[in-house]
Order: sequence, then structure tokens, then C-alpha cells
Amino acid sequence: MKKDEKKLNKTVEIKGAEKPKQPDYKDVRVFVAVPSTSMVHADFAMALATLGNHNTSVNLRMALNNYKSCDLSHARNVQVMEAQQKKATHLLFIDSDMGFQPWACQRLVDVMRKNKESIVGVTVPKRAYPYTQVAKDVDGKPFKLEMQDNRNLVEASTMGTGMVLIDMKVFKKIEFPYFEAYYAKGKNGKPDPLGRVGEDCAFFEKARAAGFKPMIDVPLSKDTCHIGESKFEYTSEDFFADAIELRRQKAQEIFDIAQKEQQEALEKEQLKNEDGKK
Repeated sequence: MKKDEKKLNKTVEIKGAEKPKQPDYKDVRVFVAVPSTSMVHADFAMALATLGNHNTSVNLRMALNNYKSCDLSHARNVQVMEAQQKKATHLLFIDSDMGFQPWACQRLVDVMRKNKESIVGVTVPKRAYPYTQVAKDVDGKPFKLEMQDNRNLVEASTMGTGMVLIDMKVFKKIEFPYFEAYYAKGKNGKPDPLGRVGEDCAFFEKARAAGFKPMIDVPLSKDTCHIGESKFEYTSEDFFADAIELRRQKAQEIFDIAQKEQQEALEKEQLKNEDGKK
């Protein structure tokens, strides 16, 4: 095979989180909490099964709890109390519309222990257009996650509770109810009907006030998805055509930047060689 043909056949691998190695987990007891209604997604069920198998294979002890309720605040509060009763060291919330790697729980435990953090989780796109990330940065702005993002842990103001590992000591520092949705006050000082703050964001507000920092695991976020449902109509073709074009433009933009940097480096090297000959 010629050199040019080899270049054409070369693929570029975009790496997410690396599969963790196997340390000692004898002091770790993870309470996996799945709040839901009466039904869950099939893809989520398969992901949860493989997560349980993986945890067993690396001797990472876990207890699995599913609490069915239409009231997420109540469900999460009950699951925290269940975790406390079982003397868990960590609580892992996973929503029933998430897709994730078998080693996601192990990865979060390892990252938390290595970096001495108390809250580590992922960010995923929202399930409705414009599909921005559920997480917000420390300034309260939508979190930006790019395909070539090389960051590891990033502090956030909130990240949602789709998949988040929480050290149980956090719940000793904040008051019950730990999860409680509320309406933020408007300009008139009264609760704003459009200013609802979900139970997950309310929890992160309390945690931050108690001195804990919610941290986003960027590599693991790339390996996690938010399972949703779309309604396809006669206009859907135009919508997806626009989305494909936007992605093509973004890819072209990344390629052009890389090509420009490569050209500049080549010109700089040529100038350096010419100066050396003089």
C-alpha cells in the first residue's frame, strides 16, 4: 500500500473517559438511586445491568434502589434516607433516561477519591431543542462542551442529577429536605410563576452554600447520553438537513484552523532554516 493510501485509510479516534484500573474498594459502599415513574427506557435498563456486572467484577460494593413517584423531590429525599440507613459512603443518582458506560460508577468513585471532591457528575444535552447542556458554569451560564474538549474536572454551579456521585458527608452539612423545588422571587418580591427552580438545582445551591463544589467529569460526560423522544413531522427533513449542515460547517471550521496552524508552523520552520543558512 502506498503512503498516500495509508493516510486516506487512517482514522482519527476521539477518546472519551478511559476505562479505570482496579484499586481497592473495601471502604466504599455505593447506594445507586434511580427515581422513576412506572416505566424506564430499555437502553437505560441494559446500561444499568452492565454497570452492576462491572461493579461486581471489580469488587465495588453497591446497593440498587428504585423509588417510583411522580414527585422527584420526595423520591430523592427518601433515597437519601435509605442510603443513610444502609450506611453507604456514596450516593449515585442515575435518572432512568440516561445511557452510560459499564464502568461509569467506578470512574466517578476513582475521580472523586483522587481529586478529593465531594460531588462529581456528568453533563448531558437537554432533550428538547436547542439541546443545550443541562449544566451551568460557575457564572450561571450554559456549560459549553466541545468534541475536542481536553479538560478533566470543571467546577459548575449546577449539573443536574442525571448521573452524579455524592459523598454522604454532604448530607450532614445541609438541612432536610435536601431536594425541594421552589419558585424564585420576581422583581415584585413575590414568587415568579415562570421562575421555577427544580429540586436538582435547589440541592446544588444548598451544597455550594455549605462549601461543596459540584464538579463535572468532562471525559465521562462525552461517554454519557440523555435518552429522549422526538416527534417527526413533514418539516423534520428540513430541520435535520439544517443540523447536518451546521455540523459540516463546524467540522470544516476545525479543519481550516488546524490546516492554518500547520501551514504557519511549516513557514516558521522554513524561515528558521533559511536564517540558519545565512
